[in-house]
Amino acid sequence: MKRQGQKIEAECLGLIEALGSETFFNSFWEKKSFSAPFCSSFVGDVNAIAIEQLIASVGVPDPNWIQLVKDGKGLTHNAFTNSEGFVDLLAIRQAFEEGYTVQLSKIQIRHAQVGQLCREFEGTCIDQKIDLTRPIGSHLYITPPHRRGLLPHYDDHNVLVLQLAGVKHWRLYSAPSKPIARQIGEVREECLPPLTDEIELRAGHVLYVPRGCYHEASTGAEQSTHLTLDIYSLTLFDLLQEALRRLPSLGASVPHGFSEIETGALVKEQIAPSLARLDFSAALTAIRREFVSNLYPLPSGGLSSLVKPTINSMLHHRSGVLPRVRYQKEGVILNFIGGSITADLPAADLLNFVASNTVFSVSAIPLGPDSEKLEFAYTLVDAGLAEIRP
Repeated sequence: MKRQGQKIEAECLGLIEALGSETFFNSFWEKKSFSAPFCSSFVGDVNAIAIEQLIASVGVPDPNWIQLVKDGKGLTHNAFTNSEGFVDLLAIRQAFEEGYTVQLSKIQIRHAQVGQLCREFEGTCIDQKIDLTRPIGSHLYITPPHRRGLLPHYDDHNVLVLQLAGVKHWRLYSAPSKPIARQIGEVREECLPPLTDEIELRAGHVLYVPRGCYHEASTGAEQSTHLTLDIYSLTLFDLLQEALRRLPSLGASVPHGFSEIETGALVKEQIAPSLARLDFSAALTAIRREFVSNLYPLPSGGLSSLVKPTINSMLHHRSGVLPRVRYQKEGVILNFIGGSITADLPAADLLNFVASNTVFSVSAIPLGPDSEKLEFAYTLVDAGLAEIRP
């Protein structure tokens, strides 16, 4: 698929450009850590004013948006809010000076370039046939000198760490197993797996941490700012859970007065026959559809659907729509973030043209009369896939 003219793709591929996407996903993904330089125009652009604007945009300090942590301990929200319950920037600055890391969540929603970066990596995962269970999330961490925000822990998702400013020292431990759920509680140092790597991550470098890999990070003489992308890959447990959920027979209650010695009979008579009917193909289809439906259209500026295209108009894919053509028995469908366009099989070439060209003129649409081209162009704009630009 061509994504011409999309600068952010270079940003995304720059995360793994030292190896190439196929090598990264085949040799490192969920196997071992990896670090390398990356290309990003927002490295060096992160400053105190921009960070304060992100903090101020939170408003009411929900823990899903902002937290202040030091050595794994968090401040209660009344420690950095004013009398009206809103974020107090001066209180946050004071906490930062006392050694607390500022953790901001959902940056992909509040920062357009980070949103595009997440969307492009979602597209890369789709291209590499890596199934995800939810949209890629992101966190921004600002840590003062000689401090550590979180204790050693593992995540139940893959993490890409983009160092934006300063230096952070990372300690990585082996991953004993692939976790089903996130870690709960602290892990004593003597209980940690063997240390496998120590990395000084400097501005302009990326670190990949596989899910289940224990890790911790601390600063030295200067403060640090880094961004994380949180990538939830589809697990066998996720697939099994979805398949089980689709079996109504498993909704029956355990019999009244049931005892442990009767489990064998229950499995043989009720559970085993249901398991034989598990449909993993349908479960996978449902998970993929839900993933796409949970993605949100990225803002691209302008209510272009109000502008009527002309035969000389240039159509551009809206940012982050990720168009994909799918073939079905009854026809062909062009799926994209925010909607879809269905057509009969003879229109497959037309939909493939739209999916594979991010910029094209209305006159270049492979249809007959200009009236048909204009009608189809307006369909693309009205559906939210394309927009008109000069």
